[in-house]
This record gives sequence, structure tokens and C-alpha cells, in this order.
Amino acid sequence: QLIASGNIILNQYAGKETSEVYIIQNNKNRNAAGVLVDIEHYARLLKLQEAIEQAADEYMYQIALSRKDDKAAVSILDVVEDGDFNLDELISGLNDVELDED
Repeated sequence: QLIASGNIILNQYAGKETSEVYIIQNNKNRNAAGVLVDIEHYARLLKLQEAIEQAADEYMYQIALSRKDDKAAVSILDVVEDGDFNLDELISGLNDVELDED
């Protein structure tokens, strides 16, 4: 009966894109779950996700460019005091930083 139900669901995806989504879950193990979705719809969702991530990256890049010449409004001591790291570790790590010599 499970195979017949699966074929009925898959036939709904035949010939057209649909946004129908089926959640499949194991009755004995609730952590064993998955989603059945139309492949064209899934491909479109992946493209949308990629576009959103690229837009966010571009937005953050533009913000960084607009702020690159701004002066810091917070002192390094305030950052260190509020931070979750050790000042000695920070200073010793400065030797490992490579600077571009453009």
C-alpha cells in the first residue's frame, strides 16, 4: 500500500511544476523525516536561495566599502573587555597576520 501511495503522489508531479510538498516521517523514529517535492520546484527554490545569498553578500560588501574610510567609534580596549577572548592570545596572533603590501 505504501508503494501505491508513493506512486499516486509522484504522479501528481508528472508534466507540471507544483509547489505541493509532502513530509515523510517514520512513526517509530520522529527524527527520521524527509520531504518529497517536485524536482523543478526544488531547483527553483535552490536558485532563489542562491540569489538571496548573493544579494546579501553584495549588500554587505557595499556596506563595507562605504565604511572603509570611517574612523572606529569603539576603542580596542572596549572590544577586548566585552570580547570572549584573551588579550594575550590576540596579541600573539598578530604575528600570524599577513598584510597585503599593495
